Amino acid sequence: MIKKKNSLLLRGVMVLFLLALVLPLGVLAQDTTGTTAKVRHLRLSFHVGATYPLSLGTYPKEEWGGLAPDNYLNGLADSNVHFRFNLDYAIADKIDVVAILGFSQFTDDYAASVHYYTFNISTNVKWFFTAPSGLNWFLTAGPGLYIPKPNLALPYPTSSTVGFNVGLGARIPLSGPFDLEWGIDWHCMNISKTDEPKYWFLTLQLGVLFR
Repeated sequence: MIKKKNSLLLRGVMVLFLLALVLPLGVLAQDTTGTTAKVRHLRLSFHVGATYPLSLGTYPKEEWGGLAPDNYLNGLADSNVHFRFNLDYAIADKIDVVAILGFSQFTDDYAASVHYYTFNISTNVKWFFTAPSGLNWFLTAGPGLYIPKPNLALPYPTSSTVGFNVGLGARIPLSGPFDLEWGIDWHCMNISKTDEPKYWFLTLQLGVLFR
């Protein structure tokens, strides 16, 4: 369950979806000849947004100090900033392979000096489809390495771990050298550790993609 103070996530998603649906049909960038902009094989993008910790995961064992359910990331921390760099490579007309370097920070509920964060290095596949609005929507998923803030103890992640993310978004072609892209991703980390809890969070981000 998401904390009440994180209801901004739901509002933000609703606004973004609404904007996408009401945009004119066939919103596409035009080149100098008046035709649809050609697909570029390699694109670099920068994204900024927010993190939203979730009340999902595993209850702690007794040796973790009986912290359940605060062991969940949503019981430990609140929302904070998220940003990432993406490098997209189009391997087909509707399929990209994406290299991601991301940073997600959380505001600690109990100690201002902690402010847990994690880097993630992921490799995703992105599949595009066209909605009635004419926008290029996509689904994305892939595994990654999550590198948490060092020198933290349980119930926070204690070392680098394998995880994954799945997401939904839309690309908005613009005239000129760049496009816009927004998305929401669902992350799970610590799946490679059987002796520590799993941590789940969402990221909501808006990016500028250079063509």
